[in-house]
Amino acid sequence: MDLAAACRAEKYDWRPAPGVRSVGEVYMHIAGANFLFPSLWGVKPEAGVEPRGFEKQGGDKAKVKETLALSFDHLRRAINGGGPRPSSARRSRSSARRERVREAMMGASGHLSEHLGQSIAYARMNGVVPPWSAGSAAGGQ
Repeated sequence: MDLAAACRAEKYDWRPAPGVRSVGEVYMHIAGANFLFPSLWGVKPEAGVEPRGFEKQGGDKAKVKETLALSFDHLRRAINGGGPRPSSARRSRSSARRERVREAMMGASGHLSEHLGQSIAYARMNGVVPPWSAGSAAGGQ
């Protein structure tokens, strides 16, 4: 969220090469995944939210920031207990379901890490120092 805010609006359409996601498209891709991963354990996005179309809106910084915030709220709620609970009477199914939830959460975490690295590289290629490293001795270099 901080990196998305630090990037100038005119850079949201920047892409490192033809056919590669732009800055804004990467952020919207992240937002879409934040809504889609919880659906793997039964937590669907609210009505009217269509994550698969998010990337088309990547050039609008205000829309990107709003959608990212909503997506992280959704992901946090889902991880903190959103969605159906398995019946304790069905222990083997319950255990298998918990494993699926854990796998999906790990997938979400890996996905976020991958695209954070990509976003940092994009930012630095556009002269933006990540806000969390701007004050460090090596951050501005």
